[in-house]
Amino acid sequence: MKHYRPLLLSDLDLRVMGLVVRGFRLNSQIPENLPATHTHDYEQLIVCLQSRCQIDIRGRRQSGQPGAVFLIPAGTPHMFVNSVKAPSLCLVLDLDLPENLRPSTTRSDLTAPNLSEVKARVAAMFRNLHIESPALRFRLAGAICDILDPVLKALGCIASPTGSRHAAGPKPISKMIDRLLERPGGERMEIAEIAQRLGYQQDNLNRRLKSESGLTVGQYRSQKILKRAQHYLRAGHSVQETAQLTGFPDKNYFSRWFRLQAGITARAWCQENVEPPKGTAGYEHDLFDHDQR
Repeated sequence: MKHYRPLLLSDLDLRVMGLVVRGFRLNSQIPENLPATHTHDYEQLIVCLQSRCQIDIRGRRQSGQPGAVFLIPAGTPHMFVNSVKAPSLCLVLDLDLPENLRPSTTRSDLTAPNLSEVKARVAAMFRNLHIESPALRFRLAGAICDILDPVLKALGCIASPTGSRHAAGPKPISKMIDRLLERPGGERMEIAEIAQRLGYQQDNLNRRLKSESGLTVGQYRSQKILKRAQHYLRAGHSVQETAQLTGFPDKNYFSRWFRLQAGITARAWCQENVEPPKGTAGYEHDLFDHDQR
């Protein structure tokens, strides 16, 4: 993760489903940050985000690649082990786990999409220089819950949805892009800004989205805007109104763009897909008054 800075949030007392999050920190495991063997009176959840991490737990060394998840029970002696190569970057959460969230395993791995989503959440947090302030605690709580969800599912604390892992529905990267595009003005957001807000390099984001959906970010955004435009047209808006509602500077530009995306003009699309209200004389003429072929 680029532009790393230490992040330490203590005395959180975030409570959800009986679980208590005491603290949250992001630290590079360099020699000066590595304490000797120690214990805690709470559980500790460790997620490896970058480089290979090594942890000594009860005198037994365990290691993992990015995405590795470790749950260290309360009272368990442990310590990070210094890597001779690149130091690892780990997310550490101090927790009190209730009986209804006991894990089925203390060592697991996140899927690649889930790791990407966790890293994006963390990146968005430390880009905000005021995230540690009390005024942003609600926003912080939401981000921590987003992080905990896939991690606790990986450990078996929370049951994952039943059914195929390839079931229909948006993949994590698609879901995050959807949230940005659904915000006011989101349809005008440049691809570089989308990547920055999600904590990715533009090329990397394109590759990840294409592996999920077969589309680049630009193509995916255009597909979403097209569906939105068709929704407005189907609801009875004129082409000019639809252009304004979807963020286009003028009707002519929108008409050219629509034809490029849909293969037909907006007027032809409406004739095929929009049913005029019964008993409304002249509706078709009025609806397409401002359209162009």
